[in-house]
Amino acid sequence: MKEKEQVLEEVYQKGFMFERNNHGCGQCTVAAIQELFDIDNIIFKSATAFAGAIASVTNGYCGTFNGGILILNYFFGREKKDFENPDAMEKAKELVNIYKDQFYQKFGGFTCDQVQTKIMGRSFNNADPVEKEQFIKAGAYDDKCTNVVGTAASIIAEILLDHDIPIK
Repeated sequence: MKEKEQVLEEVYQKGFMFERNNHGCGQCTVAAIQELFDIDNIIFKSATAFAGAIASVTNGYCGTFNGGILILNYFFGREKKDFENPDAMEKAKELVNIYKDQFYQKFGGFTCDQVQTKIMGRSFNNADPVEKEQFIKAGAYDDKCTNVVGTAASIIAEILLDHDIPIK
């Protein structure tokens, strides 16, 4: 059995490298977690447009932030059989709030433009080819967004481990 710190470092590195090589921060976050935890591939696919906020528009919630919430909902969300019971949402909401607080503490916001401003000094409209090129030159895939993905994946992995979700 791997030590907790080893798992957290491994998931950080996977998230970092997935974002560096493949891009799509939300999907890269899910992929990093999926490497170590048993997650259905439909969750990975469901995170496709969580990139540059949503579909590269930058002014929505960070794709990585969304990807993390998606994972927590996968493990702790309300089941269809419990749909008529609003209390069945409480565990997911509790854990998303833990994630939300840690994410905010590290990155100063929840939106893509807030996170970009914190880590790069400004935000970029990734739907615009000129801005996208500036985003890349600012180090998005070198050490900026890559670190956000790795860090968020590590936060999520720690929450999962702390709530007895086994690694593969």
